[in-house]
Amino acid sequence: MPLQDMLESPETPSPVLAKEEEHPCTECGKQRSRRGSVASSPRHANAGRTYFPCTNSRCRKGSARLMQRDFVTWDAHGENPKCDCGLPSRQGRLGLDDPKPGYGFWECAFGSCKYRSRDRKGRSIENGEVSADQVQPFIPWLVYSDVK
Repeated sequence: MPLQDMLESPETPSPVLAKEEEHPCTECGKQRSRRGSVASSPRHANAGRTYFPCTNSRCRKGSARLMQRDFVTWDAHGENPKCDCGLPSRQGRLGLDDPKPGYGFWECAFGSCKYRSRDRKGRSIENGEVSADQVQPFIPWLVYSDVK
């Protein structure tokens, strides 16, 4: 795939926001809290994104250090590929420690299923929708893009 095709972004649709109480913690079932950015540094793949950690201090996902907590973004767009839950997935960017830093991926926005795809169209290797050699890598267009 030509680099130009990976860099062009479709028009960004309006986000579909879910209410916090609709998607409780996937570990203990308690309510999540709405927080600001995980990191303010533009070098961090999730800089500027909203996250929702568990509010239960006894929960494994609520008592861990900030960067180890289970968090989920609800800035998933309605036109994003559907995860195995049947809901719009979220777009992310591979971090600097990954083999292909800066490239995009899709994953379950609610943390309920194990859906994850590195294909531009959201096709999953695990679900047999695409083979590894058919995956179309992409540069994310919904994520803060000042990674250097």
